[in-house]
Amino acid sequence: MHINKSENMSDPCARIRKSGFVAIHERMDKIKPIEMWLSDNLPLPATYDVVSGQPEYFSEFTYTEICGGMYLKPQSNKMAWDQIQDAIDDNNIDVDHVGILLQKISEDGGRDKYKLSRFYKGPDIDVLIILPGSNIINTTVDKQKISDVVERSLREGKVIKIKPHPITSSPIIQELKLAFGDDVILNKKISGFSALSVASNVYTLGASEMALYTIMMGKKLFDITHPEYNQRKKPLTYASLFYSILGKNQDDAKVVLNKIFNSAKSGIVFPWEDHQDKLQRYLEYIMAKRETYA
Repeated sequence: MHINKSENMSDPCARIRKSGFVAIHERMDKIKPIEMWLSDNLPLPATYDVVSGQPEYFSEFTYTEICGGMYLKPQSNKMAWDQIQDAIDDNNIDVDHVGILLQKISEDGGRDKYKLSRFYKGPDIDVLIILPGSNIINTTVDKQKISDVVERSLREGKVIKIKPHPITSSPIIQELKLAFGDDVILNKKISGFSALSVASNVYTLGASEMALYTIMMGKKLFDITHPEYNQRKKPLTYASLFYSILGKNQDDAKVVLNKIFNSAKSGIVFPWEDHQDKLQRYLEYIMAKRETYA
């Protein structure tokens, strides 16, 4: 089988459709060999960063980036959730992937997916709200909750900032500024990591891998997902991981992430791993699980 050539990670046109004209950081090139291996070895077709609600006996995979690695999962929402829970249940931590990622954050000064040249230079942030891109912001975010958080924070004299996604459209930026004030809205071109590094409490949702970094970096994580998207029937990209760590204390959440990252059942692989062996074990597991629904 193959990866859809018009919807693959390496295709510039697909990149523009997913990420606009914002340049992707060069570090993401390290996962291209993983994509090439998938293209040659997948038993079913795969599409980059596209989710559809197929049954448990799915006919296609989807894949996307995750913390500098690759995340492969079925186009079945239930199966995608189940593989993360199965990974946790493996209860295996041979490699401290969280520690490796923290070291890379320290070495690189962040792990932004996009090439962003501006950095946050203001005071430490009490409350940081990280939003998704224009393509999903109006349907996935609980705007009333954001309004409540902003109002409460300003009333209590806290430093609160809202970080728009780098591909947020100008009309939405203006809408945010009108609703919450220019001083609250950060420039969309500012590195999210530069703001996250000085934040204490972070509000985001299952569409953002920044939620995972929030836990790794010892920040408090809160959910701003619209209630409709808190249901399994319409999950966001990283929702299965997001809800596995949400509400846990810092140490327990990091352990859960390490269990997920270590298990081949998660479908997650990093450039510093033997990706061929791990993905082969994943495919054996998920295809066998698929057969139970035949």
